[in-house]
Amino acid sequence: MLPVTVNLDAYRGDTWSQVFAFKRGGTSIDIAGSAFKASARNEFNVVFDLPVEKMIPELQLAISLPEGGLLPDVYDYDIEVTEPSTDITTWVKGRLTVSRDVTNELP
Repeated sequence: MLPVTVNLDAYRGDTWSQVFAFKRGGTSIDIAGSAFKASARNEFNVVFDLPVEKMIPELQLAISLPEGGLLPDVYDYDIEVTEPSTDITTWVKGRLTVSRDVTNELP
């Protein structure tokens, strides 16, 4: 059933990404012709776009934190796909917890 819930953890100030491999019935889904969008929303309803990178030969998708990162907080996030048929579906949703950095704490 879609969307699948995947909760994620990131550490502020670190290079971070999460790779997803989408399958249907155990077979990898060809994502080449699809468009993806990922966003995170904080408790104040501020939405941040999460960069998305398609890794076509591996049939995988990676999301990362926006340039400058996100402040430590718990965000709701999701990943939507627009398929070549123009159908829009949310494939993944969950919580993205960004922990505060201790050694290189940023403002």
